[in-house]
Amino acid sequence: MLPLMPDPWRSLFEVARYAPSPHNVQPWKLTILDAQRADLYVDRARTLPAEDKTGSFIISAMAMFAEGLRMVAMNHGCHLKVDATLPDLTQRYARYATLKLQPGATPPSPPIPTNSSFCAAHPGYRRDRI
Repeated sequence: MLPLMPDPWRSLFEVARYAPSPHNVQPWKLTILDAQRADLYVDRARTLPAEDKTGSFIISAMAMFAEGLRMVAMNHGCHLKVDATLPDLTQRYARYATLKLQPGATPPSPPIPTNSSFCAAHPGYRRDRI
């Protein structure tokens, strides 16, 4: 159990969902397994195969999203372990990584900047991908 956040994945996702992605496609889908684990998938319906013939845009987008989650987790005193795999892009939802949260990180001082000011300034702006 993570004492710092009652609903850890939703708390992290509230900020990390604003992570940039090439062509603004936000190809991620997060499946929550329990309070400490989630699977991160590439949603192929949100990719641009004609523009991204090598898959490099997708891999960079997924890494940016995972890094956004890691930074927010650090601000909440948690470590985020990302066990990434090479996604099988022949599937609609291709697993990119298993994510594991562990309490015990020392939150940085000052906190790592996130887009929380943007979130506060634009309350109707949503990118729900959970």
